[in-house]
Amino acid sequence: MLSWNPELHYVFAKMELAEERGLGIRSLQIQAERHGLPLPKFTSEAPYLVLTLYRTPEAAARSLAPAVLAALSRAEQEGWQWIANAGRTKSSQYAKAMRVEVRTARRHLSRFEDLGLVRKTGSGPSIEYDVI
Repeated sequence: MLSWNPELHYVFAKMELAEERGLGIRSLQIQAERHGLPLPKFTSEAPYLVLTLYRTPEAAARSLAPAVLAALSRAEQEGWQWIANAGRTKSSQYAKAMRVEVRTARRHLSRFEDLGLVRKTGSGPSIEYDVI
């Protein structure tokens, strides 16, 4: 088997998170969902590709930059924790999950967008928010 990073592939294979080339990322997503954890996050910090795996649901909020974390209210931090697990949501889904009014959900989601945590796609009633 060929791998861009044989050492990393070996570790993931031992953890039963990667079986064959090309299946590891999907396995990470499935395992995160199965265990109620935030989806893995991929970022580029030239010249590296950085993979962040969360060990607890709360880790998504704690991994935010200190300035971003300080800018969020306690309710918004809990909301961020939920959306980081979900990966994508509509304002009505967020409102139901967080047990808040849709207006409050839209305010939270707009705040996440302003802070660069989510990206809004679609328009009208089909607007969705994707975790970046």
